[in-house]
Amino acid sequence: MSKLPTFYTGDRILDAVALPLLSVGQVAFLAIGVFTTRDAFGALHAGELLSALTLFKLIGAGIGAAALEVLRRICAERLGQSYASSLRIVLYRHLAGMHKRELDARRLGALSLRFVGDLSAARNWYGWGLPRVISAAVVLPGAALVLWLLDPRIALTGCIVLALSLLLMAIAAIGFEMLHQTLRTRRASIAITMMERIVIAPVLDLMGRTQQELDALAEKGRQLRSDATARAWRAGALGAIPQIGLAVAGAAALWQAARLDTAPGTAAAILSMLCILALPLRDLAVSWDHFNGWRIARQKALNLLAQHSRLRLPASASHPVGITASGALDDQPVNLIIPAGSTGHLRGGDARQLSSLALLLAGLDERPELQVTYGADAVDLPRIHFIGENPIALQGSLRRTMTLGISPRPKGEKILQMAQDFGLGHLLPLGCKSLKARISEAARNIPVADSLRIDLVRIALANPDLVVIDTTRLAADPENALLLELLRAKTDSTIVVVDHEGLTGLSYHFQPLSDARNPNHPINL
Repeated sequence: MSKLPTFYTGDRILDAVALPLLSVGQVAFLAIGVFTTRDAFGALHAGELLSALTLFKLIGAGIGAAALEVLRRICAERLGQSYASSLRIVLYRHLAGMHKRELDARRLGALSLRFVGDLSAARNWYGWGLPRVISAAVVLPGAALVLWLLDPRIALTGCIVLALSLLLMAIAAIGFEMLHQTLRTRRASIAITMMERIVIAPVLDLMGRTQQELDALAEKGRQLRSDATARAWRAGALGAIPQIGLAVAGAAALWQAARLDTAPGTAAAILSMLCILALPLRDLAVSWDHFNGWRIARQKALNLLAQHSRLRLPASASHPVGITASGALDDQPVNLIIPAGSTGHLRGGDARQLSSLALLLAGLDERPELQVTYGADAVDLPRIHFIGENPIALQGSLRRTMTLGISPRPKGEKILQMAQDFGLGHLLPLGCKSLKARISEAARNIPVADSLRIDLVRIALANPDLVVIDTTRLAADPENALLLELLRAKTDSTIVVVDHEGLTGLSYHFQPLSDARNPNHPINL
C-alpha cells in the first residue's frame, strides 16, 4: 500500500526547523519592544525626553519582528507547496500502477478532486495552519513569560482569563469536523457534477435537459449556501472567543494595575503584549479550520492509496514476444498460445469478457485465476502498446501526440513519412511544420478515424514487443484490414486484435491472419 509523504523529510526539514526558530526570534523582538515601551512610558510619566536609544530599540524591534514574519511566511509557503507536490507525485504514481478496470470504475470528477481540493487542503494545513500552530506554541509561552517578568500578579490575572478563552475555544471546536465534512461533500458534488456535464452540455441541451440541470444546480447551490453559512458562523464564533478573551484580560489587567498602583509604563507594556497575543490566538482558530479540511482530505487520499497498485516496469529488450494465458475468466476457460511476431484476432466470449481479457494480455489488469506470461520470461513485462476506445493524446503538438512514450524522439522527417503512409497526409499540408499543429486532450478536435491512425503511427514508430488493439474505431474504418497489414509491415510486434464481431464460444481462441507484408504504398482516404 502506498503511504502519504512524510512531513519531516527532504527539502522540508530545513523549513520545518526554521519555523520555530523564527518564532523564537519574533518573541525576542516583541519582548524588546514591550520592555522598551515600558521604559518609554516611564520616561514620559517622569517628564523626561525619550532617548535616541529608546526610539531606535522601538523601531528596530518592529522591523525585526516584521522581517522574521516575512521569512516565516516564506518558509511556511515553501513547506505547504513542497508537501502538496510530494502528495501529488504519490497519488499519480499510485493511480498509474492501478488496474485500468478499477480506475475506470471510479468517477473521473472524484479522482480529479484528489488533485485539486485535497491538494489545496494539504497545502493550506502544512503551509498555513501547521506553521501558525507552531508559532503560537512558541509565542504564547514566550508572551506569558514576558508578562510574568513585567508583573507576576497582573500576568497571573491575564493568563487565567486567556486560559479560560482557550478552554472555550476547545469546546466550540467540538463538532466542527462534521460541519466541514458536510460542506466538503456539497462542494465535491457540485464540482464532480460540473466536470462530468460540461463536455456533454450541448448534447444534454439537445435532449431538453438544460432546465432540469439548472434547477438541480440551483438547489445544490442553496444547500451549499446553507452549509457554508453554518460553518462560517461556527468559524466566526471560534475566532471571536479569543478577541473577547483579550478584551476581558485587558480590562482585568488594568483593574489589577490600578488596585496594585502599578507604574503606567508597566501597565502600558502589559496592554501592548496582550494586543500582540491577539494574532496567534486568532491563528489557532483558523488553523483548526484548515486542520479539519486536511483531516478529511487525508482520509480520502488514504482510501485511494489503500487500493492495489504496482507500477509496470517494461523490459528494455526490443523483440516480439509470445503470450501464454491459462486459467479462467468469469468461469470461462482460457487456454491461449499466441506465437511471437504473429498477428491475429482474439475471439470467443462476449464483448465485455473480450475487453477484460485484452486488458489482462496488455498488462493493465491482473486476475488471480488467470496467469499470463510473455515469451520465456515470466517476470518482466515486455514493451506493450494498448489501443482502446479513447485516443491516447495529451494537449500539445501533433508531434508530441505521435511520439508519446518514445525515447529518443524520432526526427520530423521520419514522423512525417510514417503519418503519410498511414493516410494522414491531409493533416500535414505544410510538411514538418504541420507537426506543430495543436491537438486537444483526447484528440477531440480531430476525426475519430484520424485519431486511430495517429495511434497506429505511434506504434509503428515505437516498434513495441506487443500490441493489443481493442477498439471499435478499427472495425469502423473501411480500410482496417489494410491498416493492420501496414502495421505488420512496419513493426516486428506481436499484434493482437480483439474481434467483437467474432463468434462466441466456450473458450477464447486466437485466429492468426495471413502473413501479408507487402503494403509499401501509402493508404489513401
